[in-house]
Amino acid sequence: MFLLLAMFLPQSDAAPEPVAAELVEIVAGPRRYFHAGEEREGCPAPTAACRRKGYVVGGDRLVAWEARGALTRVTYLAPGSDRPSEGWVESAALRRVPLVSPRASDWIGGWTGWESEIDITRGAKPGTFHIGGNATWGAHDPDRVKRGGVNFGMLGADLPAPKGDSLAFADSEEADCRVTLRLLGPYLVARDNGRCGGMNVTFTGTYRR
Repeated sequence: MFLLLAMFLPQSDAAPEPVAAELVEIVAGPRRYFHAGEEREGCPAPTAACRRKGYVVGGDRLVAWEARGALTRVTYLAPGSDRPSEGWVESAALRRVPLVSPRASDWIGGWTGWESEIDITRGAKPGTFHIGGNATWGAHDPDRVKRGGVNFGMLGADLPAPKGDSLAFADSEEADCRVTLRLLGPYLVARDNGRCGGMNVTFTGTYRR
């Protein structure tokens, strides 16, 4: 069974919980449409009333969070895009992708998500990483941008390169900002504790290089 990650977190002084998710792949076959969640009455359900216009196809890899009945909640971020597609797809159309422990080089790069970026580079000392990031809230709202109502957040840290697929750290200047990262194939999944910027700013989300 797939596990759930709460995407919007209350503020906390504690480090965020490890990211619980699975990497899955769409099996060969017809288009697999996303279905709406609880924001639409009677959903999620594998019905025409719940079906959205967006879809994925065989070979697409997604992050799976939670299975419920015949559906699984997933996130898909297309290469070159910063806007994830989220919804529910038929569990029967998914297969788990076996994961191997990532190399240090698998972490390196510029990772882009929705209103946030995380850059991971090699640190000044051998065997270390430097992590930097920027996030906003409201930057995609033209009216908010016009009136100067965009909120911002930043993070930075130097730490040993991880030996597995996860790492956790506190910002080097704002120690109450705590972040957990996990590599899932082509994705970097982040979770913060809600203290990494202005109101509503978060690094929590799904990223791709």
